[in-house]
Amino acid sequence: YYDKWNSARDALIQESIKDGATWEAATAGQITLEVGQLKDIVVGWSFEEAFTDEAITELVTTCVGAPAAVIDAYQSAYAVARRGN
Repeated sequence: YYDKWNSARDALIQESIKDGATWEAATAGQITLEVGQLKDIVVGWSFEEAFTDEAITELVTTCVGAPAAVIDAYQSAYAVARRGN
C-alpha cells in the first residue's frame, strides 16, 4: 500500500507544480488520495452506515485527522503483526 500511496502523492505533487494548481485543486487531490487510502485499509470492516465513496469523502472532509489516525493505527498494528512472522 505504501508504495502505491507514495506514488500517488508524488504524482499529485508533480501535477500541482506543473499545472500551477490552486489551493482548492491541491486540497481536492489530497482528499481523493486520502479517500483511496481509507478504502484500501478498511476493506471488510463492518459499518452501520453504507461504505461508499461519498461517506468516506464526508469523513475525510469533516474530520481532517481521521485519515492520519486510521493510517497510523493500521501501520502500528501491521508492524506488530510482522514481528510475529
